[in-house]
Amino acid sequence: MSDRDLRDLWDAIDVLRTQQHVANTLLAEIKTILSERCEGRGRRIQDLEAGLEQVRARVWWFAGASSAAAFVVSRLWPSGFGK
Repeated sequence: MSDRDLRDLWDAIDVLRTQQHVANTLLAEIKTILSERCEGRGRRIQDLEAGLEQVRARVWWFAGASSAAAFVVSRLWPSGFGK
């Protein structure tokens, strides 16, 4: 092999290294973006679950209060009222 051939091979290797570095950098950026998206989705899901629990607690409280009020009214209401 001539010196020129060897230089061309080393130049090709350097180009491949540079391209590999660029590809690795882009891959790292893609992984970061995907990670941030997944993290954001996870936070939104947790927020939705917390909101759902608050709604469930309100519904449970309202149902309990309504039942208690109905019981009290049924006990206090005159049975012959309206006849």
